[in-house]
Amino acid sequence: LGKILYHAVVGKLGKGTMYPLKTAQLPEADTPFLKGLDRIIRQATAEDRSKRLASVKALREAVRGLVAPTEAGTSRRRRVVIGSMALAVIMAGLLTAGILYHYLGMPGPDQPRPAERPGPAARPTEGAPVAPTGPWPSLIKAADGAELRLIPAGRVKLKGGRTVSVPRFYLDETKVTIHQYVEFLNAVRRRIKVEDGVVKGNGRAWLHLGELRPGVEPIIFQGGRFRIKDPRLAAHPVYRVTAYGATAYAAHFRRRLPTRGEWLRAMAGARSPTAQPTRPGQGAAPHMSGMHPGAARPKKTPAINAFQPAGRYKPNAFGLRGLEAGGEWVAMVTGKGGAALAVIQGGQKPGSPPTASIRQPWQAFGWVGFRCARSAPRRGR
Repeated sequence: LGKILYHAVVGKLGKGTMYPLKTAQLPEADTPFLKGLDRIIRQATAEDRSKRLASVKALREAVRGLVAPTEAGTSRRRRVVIGSMALAVIMAGLLTAGILYHYLGMPGPDQPRPAERPGPAARPTEGAPVAPTGPWPSLIKAADGAELRLIPAGRVKLKGGRTVSVPRFYLDETKVTIHQYVEFLNAVRRRIKVEDGVVKGNGRAWLHLGELRPGVEPIIFQGGRFRIKDPRLAAHPVYRVTAYGATAYAAHFRRRLPTRGEWLRAMAGARSPTAQPTRPGQGAAPHMSGMHPGAARPKKTPAINAFQPAGRYKPNAFGLRGLEAGGEWVAMVTGKGGAALAVIQGGQKPGSPPTASIRQPWQAFGWVGFRCARSAPRRGR
């Protein structure tokens, strides 16, 4: 809303202001009223969340206070016009947010925000009742650019023969890519540290740096920023990420890890065929390389064929790609009713069932990535 207010006042988003996490500042604030409006915009778009306006109500009250005829040297008509425009922007934003909450399943005022740290409070619900049908969009797009496919409700069989019902939900079409995870790390880099080749957030391991394969080092930390060492790897899935790191990413973008039941339901859309052969560098989005200037570009990396770009796998019946390629972090309910994090992977042989094994959330593996899920709204919500 702060960016929209800036755009409404200035008429355009200036260079640097258009980036989501950059603070907006009026180019010319030469009157007491405009100085006050500039202060509100900067508070609404502050990069540091602790310094940002805490709520839409706080933003509305700040604008209302500014519109009050207290500033000398600014005409009442100008204050009323700009103030009314600001209030109109806020109300339009509220209406848009309400529509998104209703149709896209984003957390509303009555829903708790997802926790960054996994724990008992975030217990998955593999056996939740099937929600009523409704006109939900088949595809939605998240803030990180990921496309989420609507997976219809159904029943899946768990290990031991137990069958559970899985409500409809949304799931990322592909695993989270190296490019997406690097952008995330740079967005939150003020609260993370790199120690002995391990990226840590809140004191917990998120990602292990270093070579994924001989001669293949996807992510480096250089000059205080995370970079993709070889831009050709930008569209590949991010591996060596821990469950802590996967959960932090999902929470940052208002999503969560899928449950084991949801992942198995996604697999019911028929097995994903094997990826087509990929030449070194093929499949990486060409525009991504320009986002990481200074990254080394080796002339030849023979080991790059060891894994494929996330989008190179053919979609299954639900439009999902690469479910059988490597492992993925999921949440699951243990036999005693507790919550745990596990690595799940498709059957190693054609026709064999997927397997899931509980792992420690600080562990990382060179073949395990993740994708994010979002609950579809129930009827009436």
